[in-house]
Amino acid sequence: MQNTLPKLDRTKIDGTLEIDQQAFTAIAEDSIKTVDDVVYEIGSNSGDIYWDSKQKYGEIIVEYSKRNNEMRFRDYGRGMSQDKLLSSFSIWGKFSAEKDSRGLNSRGAKDCRVLGFIEVHTISDNKYSTMWIDEKANWGNEDKGVTVTKKIRDSLGLKKNGTVVYVKCTDENKPKFPFPRFQDFCERLKYSHQLHGFVNEKARNKGSKFTMVNVDVEPNNKIVLETKEPANSEIVFDYKYKVPNYEEYEARFILKKTIHQCDNKIIVMSNKIATHEESFLQRSLDEHSYLENYYGYLICPGITALAREYRKNRKSDLKRNQFLVLDQNRQEGLVRKHPFTKVLLQEPISKLKEVIKKEEAIRSLKEVTITKELTDKTKEMEKLLAEILKGDEPN
Repeated sequence: MQNTLPKLDRTKIDGTLEIDQQAFTAIAEDSIKTVDDVVYEIGSNSGDIYWDSKQKYGEIIVEYSKRNNEMRFRDYGRGMSQDKLLSSFSIWGKFSAEKDSRGLNSRGAKDCRVLGFIEVHTISDNKYSTMWIDEKANWGNEDKGVTVTKKIRDSLGLKKNGTVVYVKCTDENKPKFPFPRFQDFCERLKYSHQLHGFVNEKARNKGSKFTMVNVDVEPNNKIVLETKEPANSEIVFDYKYKVPNYEEYEARFILKKTIHQCDNKIIVMSNKIATHEESFLQRSLDEHSYLENYYGYLICPGITALAREYRKNRKSDLKRNQFLVLDQNRQEGLVRKHPFTKVLLQEPISKLKEVIKKEEAIRSLKEVTITKELTDKTKEMEKLLAEILKGDEPN
C-alpha cells in the first residue's frame, strides 16, 4: 500500500461493543427452534447434574401442557447454591461445564427464554434460590439462598435437594413454537439422539428414568421414554483406534447389522450421555439403501476435550484446534471442516464404504441367481408348452 494510515492510539479504550437485542434473540433462536429443543436442553442439563455425581443416573420428570403451552422440568439431583445459580444463569455464554458433563457453551437453558420466559427453582443443603429470565434477557433473583419451608418443598415436589425449571410460551410466540400433541411429542423425543444417553436400555438399567407427564388430562397420563436396540442385530465391527494427529485420544467404532430395515444410524458420542449427532458420517451415505440394515456408535472423549480447550482458550492450539469442533447451536453436530473431525471420521467412513461394496456384491449375486432361475423356469415352461402344442396336432 502506498499511503500510510494515521496511527491510532489503541491503548485508549472508549467502550466495548454492545449487542443489539434483536441480534441477541436471533442467536438464541438459532439454538432453540422447536419445543423439542427445549426438552433436549433442559432435560439434558438435569442429566448432567446426575452424571457429575456418584449416582450417575436418576429420574427426570417433564410435566407438559399443550393447553397452556408450558413445561415444568424436575430432577432430584444436588440442586444449586445461590452462587452456582447466579454463575450458571446470569452470564450468557460463560464456560461453566463440569469435567465430564455434556454442556459446553452455557447457552442452552438460557436460550429457552425465546419462548417467553423461564424460571429456575432450586434447593441445595436446605437453601432455596430462584431466578427468572424473560425473552428480552431481563432476569431477576428474588430468593437468594433462603431457608426452605415445607410449603416450598410441597409446591416444587422436592423432599430433598433438586431443581425445577418452568418454561412458558407466551401467546405472542405460540405460532413460532407450537406445542405438539402429547403422544406424538413423546414418540418423537424417544427416538431423538439427543436423549439417547438417558432413555436407552443400559442407562435405564443403571437408574435413568425420563418421565413425560400430560397434565391436561385427569388422571395425568405418564409415559416413560424408553428405547431398545433393534432386535436380532449382530456386531459387524467393534474396534478402537488412535485418532491420527490426535493420538492422545482414542475412538471406538461399533457397527451393527439387523435382519430388518431400521431407522437408526451412527450416533456420535463423547461419553455415555453426551451425544452430538446421528448420521452415517458423510452426507452422501446418509440415505444409502445398502446401509438401511446398519446402525452403530462412534465414541471419542476427544470431541468434548477439544471443545473445552477451545472454550477455555481460543488460541491455545491454532494448528489443531483453531475453531470449535462442535456446532454451538447443537443443530449440526460435528463441524466437518475441523481437522479433528476429518481424521476422526476417516476410518469409520472407510469401513462404511467397505460395507456398501460388500452389500452391493451380495445383492448383485442374488440378482444373477434370480435371473438364472427365471431363465431356467422360462425354458422349462417353453418346453412344456411346446409338448402340449405338439400333442394337440391332428393325426
